[in-house]
Amino acid sequence: MGEIRSKIHEYGKPNESEWPPRFGKRGSGRSYWDAEKKCMVEGNPPPKYEKHGQAPLAITPSMPAQYHEGVGRVIDDRNEWRMADEQSGCITFGSREEVSRTTQKGVSSEQKALKQDRRKASLEATRAYRENPKAVKDKLRHEGEKQAQIAKKAGLNKLIKESV
Repeated sequence: MGEIRSKIHEYGKPNESEWPPRFGKRGSGRSYWDAEKKCMVEGNPPPKYEKHGQAPLAITPSMPAQYHEGVGRVIDDRNEWRMADEQSGCITFGSREEVSRTTQKGVSSEQKALKQDRRKASLEATRAYRENPKAVKDKLRHEGEKQAQIAKKAGLNKLIKESV
């Protein structure tokens, strides 16, 4: 079999193409596609949106002057507005923090203990039902019959279905 020999590419000859391009011919920096020029342009693309300055880093307590009906005067300071709300007993939308539903603040130790007891009782009931569901159902049926008899004696049997 014959050998395949490749020719070494030499740049600058009149019959040679410029492929592969010479190293360093294209800039080593970043480039982007310019839609107006319809070609690749070296550098970073211009920003998509105009910058109009920066917001201040500090939030000031000042606000547009508004008339507070509770104290009957014009106020232009948020802290003063909050104090006027407290003095007059007014509630301004957004002036007080609302307690979230998930977080309860000020829960006493008695309430925590009650919650733990209820949790233990529910876990115990679940465990008992899983061990012997027939006994639990019989117990509930017996309790229901007792309550139906008490309701019948009290004259409330018309309100309760007899299918207990």
